[in-house]
Amino acid sequence: MKKIILFLFFILLAFSFDIDDFDKGMYELKEGNFNAAFEIFYAGCESNDDMACEELGLMYINDEVSPKLDTRLEKRDSLELGILYLMKSCDELGYLNACENILNLKENFTIKDEIIKRAKERYGELFNEFNANENLKEDNATQTRGE
Repeated sequence: MKKIILFLFFILLAFSFDIDDFDKGMYELKEGNFNAAFEIFYAGCESNDDMACEELGLMYINDEVSPKLDTRLEKRDSLELGILYLMKSCDELGYLNACENILNLKENFTIKDEIIKRAKERYGELFNEFNANENLKEDNATQTRGE
């Protein structure tokens, strides 16, 4: 019964994850309620929320996810799973901050070269996209003012 309720909870969150849910997850994380934060961020990441995937990855890296919450930790390292979620946020979902987090982690952890290489490439792509969008906004503002 507990699994059915948890499953339904994830289904509901998957179709309705928004910034309020993210804020709830951050609140739970700040309060040390790692189980609640994990459930919220996991559901958000499953529905492809880039910030939820990033936070979920950071929870693994910070050892805030126990094997009780995720049985994969019995066979896999929390750093490995954390990077998996950070890379989903960075590479698949295009979240610049997640790419930067991966690049910063290499200072304190051993991370495979191909992951660092891909995070660096994706960071460059996303950074250039961001700058192009900012330049476009500036151009539009200039045209609107008639300059």
